[in-house]
Amino acid sequence: MRRAIAIVLGVFALLCVALLALSKPDIPYEELEAVYADQDSQFMTLESGLKIHYTDSGQRNRAVIVLVHGFAASLHTWENWRNELKDEYRVISVDLPGHGLSRAESPDMATTERFSDVVFELLAAREVETMTLVGSSLGGNVVARMAVAAPERVEGLALVGSSGLAQARHESQGQYLIFSLLRAPVLGRLLRDLDLSGLTRSELEESFFDPSFATEEMVERYIALSRAPGHRATMFALLTRPRTFEDILDTAGLDMPILLMWGRNDGLVDVANADASMAAVPEAQNIIYDNVGHLPHEEIAAISLADMKRFLLRVEWAALAEQYVVPAGDPRLVEDRID
Repeated sequence: MRRAIAIVLGVFALLCVALLALSKPDIPYEELEAVYADQDSQFMTLESGLKIHYTDSGQRNRAVIVLVHGFAASLHTWENWRNELKDEYRVISVDLPGHGLSRAESPDMATTERFSDVVFELLAAREVETMTLVGSSLGGNVVARMAVAAPERVEGLALVGSSGLAQARHESQGQYLIFSLLRAPVLGRLLRDLDLSGLTRSELEESFFDPSFATEEMVERYIALSRAPGHRATMFALLTRPRTFEDILDTAGLDMPILLMWGRNDGLVDVANADASMAAVPEAQNIIYDNVGHLPHEEIAAISLADMKRFLLRVEWAALAEQYVVPAGDPRLVEDRID
């Protein structure tokens, strides 16, 4: 009996040593900012005390485009689009709490509701009243919630690889191995602080139809930013909270132009969600790209950006039409005719 107990204790000790050897410490924000902040980076401390990283660039007197990234990502995902759009629009991109260079809050505050409130608070501080919201993956859930909460402020809504408006019954969200492992109650907590570099690399490669888009630089950025203080706890909370990716929203009040973009080969959000989303918002424009994965704005940046620009023109025309609408009975509706 004593020998059996000794063996068990020995195995447990070896496991503890192995976990300690594989664990990776947090990286201070200051070190991460030195590498991943760019010339457009700005930081703001909100009234709640939360420090947010964002960019606000482009044409100050033009329409505002707000870009919100997905789970475990950062505002860097929009770099190609942002660099092009800021020539014609005012473009704001934001790191959600516990992502990128934004600070993390308590894990119990890691919800799409809280994230949408944070983005609204940032926009208020930047004196933005109306905007077009664009969200990728989980960011689509965030911006969809914002549009439902304040449709009068949202001129246009675009979701990229996101089931934020509606979910198909056979939703495949979160089927990547790393997500499944982190969701496990005990194993997830153990894995949270380990070196998952290899797993992160493979999952990023699966985010693209062409895995070569997951460059070494991208993999290193994802791994490094995930090790910011509190970020791993935020991601763990998002993954383990029921319905994080499956908000049920009342879309009846959404009458703004809506664009839905999908990669037909998305392994994270099943393209079947396109049908569910179109049923929820039948007037939306729906684009499905062949041979594209979860991140069309990165994998086919030029093609998807061209579609986005066409959508933004439609948003501008819709805003102008609403601004200059003439009420029924107005004398300006009567045309002078020369017989």
